[in-house]
Amino acid sequence: MLNPREIKDSIMELVVSSREVPFVAGNGILTSVRIGFDKTKLEANKQRIATMLQELGVDEYPLISLNSLTRLKNGEVWNQLRSLEDFQALEFLLACSDACGFIHNNACTIQMNINELGDLNSLIISGAGRTFFDNDAQWLEAIRSVVVNNMYFLTDGIRIKKAAASSQELPETPARLIKN
Repeated sequence: MLNPREIKDSIMELVVSSREVPFVAGNGILTSVRIGFDKTKLEANKQRIATMLQELGVDEYPLISLNSLTRLKNGEVWNQLRSLEDFQALEFLLACSDACGFIHNNACTIQMNINELGDLNSLIISGAGRTFFDNDAQWLEAIRSVVVNNMYFLTDGIRIKKAAASSQELPETPARLIKN
Protein backbone atom coordinates (compact mmCIF):
# COMPACT_ATOMS: atom_id res chain seq x y z
CA MET A 1 0.00 0.00 0.00
CA LEU A 2 1.17 3.50 -0.74
CA ASN A 3 2.26 5.60 2.21
CA PRO A 4 1.88 9.41 2.16
CA ARG A 5 5.19 10.05 3.96
CA GLU A 6 7.11 7.72 1.63
CA ILE A 7 5.46 9.26 -1.46
CA LYS A 8 6.26 12.79 -0.30
CA ASP A 9 9.84 11.95 0.66
CA SER A 10 10.61 10.01 -2.53
CA ILE A 11 9.18 12.68 -4.82
CA MET A 12 10.89 15.48 -2.88
CA GLU A 13 14.20 13.82 -3.80
CA LEU A 14 13.40 14.65 -7.44
CA VAL A 15 12.94 18.37 -6.82
CA VAL A 16 15.54 20.53 -8.55
CA SER A 17 18.35 21.65 -6.27
CA SER A 18 19.47 24.81 -8.07
CA ARG A 19 18.61 27.02 -11.04
CA GLU A 20 21.63 25.71 -12.95
CA VAL A 21 20.14 22.20 -13.15
CA PRO A 22 17.84 21.55 -16.14
CA PHE A 23 14.35 20.93 -14.83
CA VAL A 24 10.80 20.13 -15.80
CA ALA A 25 7.97 21.94 -14.01
CA GLY A 26 4.72 20.37 -12.88
CA ASN A 27 1.57 21.96 -11.48
CA GLY A 28 0.11 20.81 -8.19
CA ILE A 29 -3.28 21.22 -6.56
CA LEU A 30 -2.70 24.79 -5.43
CA THR A 31 -3.09 27.17 -8.35
CA SER A 32 0.03 29.09 -7.45
CA VAL A 33 2.33 26.06 -7.13
CA ARG A 34 4.69 24.94 -9.88
CA ILE A 35 7.34 22.50 -8.73
CA GLY A 36 10.57 22.06 -10.66
CA PHE A 37 11.88 18.52 -10.94
CA ASP A 38 15.47 17.69 -11.84
CA LYS A 39 15.19 16.48 -15.44
CA THR A 40 17.76 13.69 -15.06
CA LYS A 41 16.31 12.39 -11.79
CA LEU A 42 12.77 12.60 -13.17
CA GLU A 43 13.67 10.59 -16.27
CA ALA A 44 15.37 7.96 -14.10
CA ASN A 45 12.24 7.62 -11.94
CA LYS A 46 9.46 7.70 -14.54
CA GLN A 47 8.96 3.95 -14.38
CA ARG A 48 8.48 4.06 -10.60
CA ILE A 49 6.05 6.98 -10.84
CA ALA A 50 4.09 5.29 -13.62
CA THR A 51 3.88 2.11 -11.54
CA MET A 52 2.48 4.13 -8.61
CA LEU A 53 -0.15 5.62 -10.91
CA GLN A 54 -1.06 2.14 -12.11
CA GLU A 55 -1.59 1.10 -8.47
CA LEU A 56 -4.17 3.89 -8.37
CA GLY A 57 -5.75 2.80 -11.67
CA VAL A 58 -5.05 6.21 -13.24
CA ASP A 59 -3.92 4.58 -16.49
CA GLU A 60 -7.37 3.05 -17.00
CA TYR A 61 -9.30 6.31 -17.38
CA PRO A 62 -8.85 9.29 -19.71
CA LEU A 63 -10.28 11.65 -17.07
CA ILE A 64 -9.83 11.35 -13.31
CA SER A 65 -10.82 13.41 -10.30
CA LEU A 66 -8.40 14.42 -7.58
CA ASN A 67 -10.24 11.84 -5.50
CA SER A 68 -8.89 9.16 -7.86
CA LEU A 69 -5.37 10.02 -6.70
CA THR A 70 -6.28 9.28 -3.08
CA ARG A 71 -7.48 5.72 -3.74
CA LEU A 72 -5.91 2.49 -4.86
CA LYS A 73 -7.30 0.67 -7.86
CA ASN A 74 -9.35 -1.57 -5.52
CA GLY A 75 -11.00 1.49 -3.94
CA GLU A 76 -9.00 1.43 -0.70
CA VAL A 77 -8.00 4.92 0.47
CA TRP A 78 -4.24 5.41 0.83
CA ASN A 79 -4.38 9.16 1.50
CA GLN A 80 -7.16 10.54 3.68
CA LEU A 81 -5.91 14.13 3.57
CA ARG A 82 -5.97 14.40 7.38
CA SER A 83 -2.61 16.16 7.76
CA LEU A 84 -0.42 18.64 5.93
CA GLU A 85 1.91 15.76 5.14
CA ASP A 86 -0.98 13.92 3.44
CA PHE A 87 -1.75 17.05 1.42
CA GLN A 88 1.90 17.52 0.47
CA ALA A 89 2.13 13.90 -0.69
CA LEU A 90 -0.85 14.42 -2.99
CA GLU A 91 0.47 17.82 -4.15
CA PHE A 92 3.87 16.32 -5.04
CA LEU A 93 2.32 13.27 -6.72
CA LEU A 94 0.12 15.44 -8.94
CA ALA A 95 2.91 17.89 -9.80
CA CYS A 96 5.38 15.09 -10.54
CA SER A 97 2.82 13.23 -12.68
CA ASP A 98 2.17 16.47 -14.56
CA ALA A 99 5.91 17.00 -15.12
CA CYS A 100 6.15 13.44 -16.49
CA GLY A 101 3.27 14.02 -18.89
CA PHE A 102 1.18 11.28 -17.23
CA ILE A 103 -1.49 13.62 -15.86
CA HIS A 104 -2.24 16.92 -17.56
CA ASN A 105 -2.52 19.92 -15.27
CA ASN A 106 -1.77 22.80 -17.62
CA ALA A 107 -3.18 26.34 -17.56
CA CYS A 108 -6.41 25.25 -19.29
CA THR A 109 -6.95 22.45 -16.78
CA ILE A 110 -6.27 24.79 -13.87
CA GLN A 111 -8.81 27.30 -15.23
CA MET A 112 -11.35 24.52 -15.83
CA ASN A 113 -10.95 23.41 -12.20
CA ILE A 114 -11.30 26.96 -10.91
CA ASN A 115 -14.52 27.27 -12.92
CA GLU A 116 -15.73 23.87 -11.67
CA LEU A 117 -15.14 24.88 -8.04
CA GLY A 118 -16.66 28.33 -8.48
CA ASP A 119 -15.33 31.70 -7.44
CA LEU A 120 -15.63 31.31 -3.67
CA ASN A 121 -14.57 27.67 -3.43
CA SER A 122 -11.62 28.17 -5.79
CA LEU A 123 -10.07 30.40 -3.13
CA ILE A 124 -9.41 27.21 -1.14
CA ILE A 125 -6.79 26.16 -3.70
CA SER A 126 -5.30 29.63 -4.11
CA GLY A 127 -1.93 30.54 -2.66
CA ALA A 128 -3.62 32.25 0.26
CA GLY A 129 -6.32 29.59 0.71
CA ARG A 130 -5.07 28.33 4.07
CA THR A 131 -5.22 31.83 5.54
CA PHE A 132 -9.01 31.93 5.18
CA PHE A 133 -9.33 29.19 7.81
CA ASP A 134 -8.68 29.25 11.54
CA ASN A 135 -6.41 26.20 11.34
CA ASP A 136 -5.04 23.54 9.01
CA ALA A 137 -7.67 21.00 10.08
CA GLN A 138 -10.46 23.28 8.81
CA TRP A 139 -8.60 23.93 5.56
CA LEU A 140 -8.04 20.20 4.99
CA GLU A 141 -11.73 19.56 5.71
CA ALA A 142 -12.59 22.07 2.98
CA ILE A 143 -10.14 20.33 0.62
CA ARG A 144 -11.79 16.97 1.37
CA SER A 145 -15.38 18.17 1.16
CA VAL A 146 -15.22 20.77 -1.63
CA VAL A 147 -12.11 20.22 -3.74
CA VAL A 148 -11.30 16.51 -3.99
CA ASN A 149 -14.42 15.50 -5.89
CA ASN A 150 -14.53 18.62 -8.07
CA MET A 151 -11.07 18.78 -9.63
CA TYR A 152 -10.50 16.83 -12.84
CA PHE A 153 -7.46 15.96 -14.92
CA LEU A 154 -6.86 14.34 -18.28
CA THR A 155 -4.49 11.39 -18.19
CA ASP A 156 -2.24 9.75 -20.75
CA GLY A 157 -2.86 6.07 -20.03
CA ILE A 158 -0.73 4.88 -22.93
CA ARG A 159 2.23 6.91 -21.72
CA ILE A 160 1.77 5.58 -18.17
CA LYS A 161 1.60 1.97 -19.38
CA LYS A 162 4.67 2.36 -21.62
CA ALA A 163 6.68 3.95 -18.83
CA ALA A 164 5.64 1.30 -16.29
CA ALA A 165 6.52 -1.53 -18.68
CA SER A 166 9.88 -0.16 -19.73
CA SER A 167 12.89 1.39 -18.11
CA GLN A 168 13.59 3.24 -21.35
CA GLU A 169 13.15 6.98 -21.40
CA LEU A 170 10.01 8.34 -22.99
CA PRO A 171 10.21 11.29 -25.35
CA GLU A 172 10.17 14.62 -23.54
CA THR A 173 7.07 16.75 -23.57
CA PRO A 174 8.69 19.85 -25.14
CA ALA A 175 6.17 22.39 -23.80
CA ARG A 176 6.82 21.19 -20.25
CA LEU A 177 10.61 21.37 -20.39
CA ILE A 178 12.24 24.53 -19.10
CA LYS A 179 15.83 25.03 -20.20
CA ASN A 180 18.24 27.27 -18.41
